[in-house]
Amino acid sequence: MLTPKQRQLLDFIGAYNRRTGCGPSYDEMTAALGLASKAGIHRLINALEERGHIERLPKRARAIQLKQPPAPLSGDETVQLLVDALRIAIIEMEDAGWNSAAEPLARQDALRRVRAAYKEAQRATQQQMAGAA
Repeated sequence: MLTPKQRQLLDFIGAYNRRTGCGPSYDEMTAALGLASKAGIHRLINALEERGHIERLPKRARAIQLKQPPAPLSGDETVQLLVDALRIAIIEMEDAGWNSAAEPLARQDALRRVRAAYKEAQRATQQQMAGAA
């Protein structure tokens, strides 16, 4: 049995893996779950690994993988995926500084993330419609 935060993190990791093909960073997971520090994410990841839901590849960045493929996204999960992508993009743009030289790059990255989340949402919706038919 998973706690709500563990379930939320597991869902985020699965959605992120489907969207980007790699695992999320600790910063991205911290932002997506609204936690104050990376220590909270570390504890959640350890718990998920102990329960056999994820595995970490040693000495590799972003090397968190689900041990079993996640179920297709529901409508609510699709919306949450978009919200998470937007939240991360906004946080990263704020961190880069709105008027700094990094702003164009931050905007491009934010747009890339939103487009990827939108494509994932479309794919999930199409899968649901195909499954309902």
